[in-house]
Amino acid sequence: MMEKNRQEIAVRDIIPHENYNRRTKENDIMLLQLARKAKITKTVDLIRLPQANNVLKPGTTCSVAGWGRTGVHIIRPSNKLQEVDLKMGDEEQW
Repeated sequence: MMEKNRQEIAVRDIIPHENYNRRTKENDIMLLQLARKAKITKTVDLIRLPQANNVLKPGTTCSVAGWGRTGVHIIRPSNKLQEVDLKMGDEEQW
């Protein structure tokens, strides 16, 4: 079912993190340059990125998006962009 507020925009270029490590997945983040601007609406908006070297405090809510695996036992990544808001935990919890 097609969402009425959905915007499909082609990707012009992909820009992986310069220190991405395929083996460890460290720095597994990428910028996508869109072929055209998205229209900002009630359901499509900008998110703020933290400053470089900013350490987030426990309890900070972060918006996370990607096409990765959606569960521990799920092998294949999602074919749809997923987004979720998560709260940062303490490093001691890791």
